[in-house]
Amino acid sequence: MHPALKAFIGGTAATVATVVAHGPLGAGERALGGIETRAAAVVRAQEVPGIAVRVAPGTRDAVLSGPANDFQQQGFADCVAPLEGVRSVRWETGARLLPSGRPCGGGIG
Repeated sequence: MHPALKAFIGGTAATVATVVAHGPLGAGERALGGIETRAAAVVRAQEVPGIAVRVAPGTRDAVLSGPANDFQQQGFADCVAPLEGVRSVRWETGARLLPSGRPCGGGIG
């Protein structure tokens, strides 16, 4: 088999594998966007200025950022962690936050 044909077949196989791994026609990325949209709505509802949330690329990990003390950080984790599709919650500093079991919103602001 000609080396150029081998390279073409290998490149095509890698492209197909990438497309399948990221979901049919981008469904995986859309799902992550849905998680981020729901998480952002929950964060906004707490009415604490400067707090943002994003989903780490290629994961279901919610990453919170902004000026918040330890109590507020835990409160936001309690609000975001139960959302469908969220695997884990952490603050931008890297500290992973586990849900405390308290209901969302318990005096965060």
